[in-house]
Amino acid sequence: MSEKSKKYIAVILKILLIVSALVWSFFMVVMTGAGLVFNCESYGHYIMQTGVFFIISGILMVSGTLLSLFRKKIQNIISVILSLTGFILCMIMLYRLVNHADHNGWTDNFTLTPISDMYKARIMPVIVPSVLSVATAVRNYFSYK
Repeated sequence: MSEKSKKYIAVILKILLIVSALVWSFFMVVMTGAGLVFNCESYGHYIMQTGVFFIISGILMVSGTLLSLFRKKIQNIISVILSLTGFILCMIMLYRLVNHADHNGWTDNFTLTPISDMYKARIMPVIVPSVLSVATAVRNYFSYK
């Protein structure tokens, strides 16, 4: 494979990483958190806190993804820390939200399926950009160029 094609593949992978991070890590997580905070009168303080932490975790994951695109070693170390911290925080908040929703019997009004299934389907794909950003940062950290 030529150097030119390797560069094109690297650029395409970076674009896919940025798009997936913006869609899943930022938009889905932050919008879920914003919805929980916006409706805090209905949900209560516990769920409002969960929403705030969702927003923080989304910002941490996207920041980690953006830092993983650079070649400086310190930025890649910070990228791994931010990405992993944001991902772990997001999964903890998802666990809290799903348990609360299941415990209180939240269901979709039309299909009567548990709302926790919807939250899991929206939030779980953050695994992909989180793993990719950590892998990119580690690759950049150990690259010789």
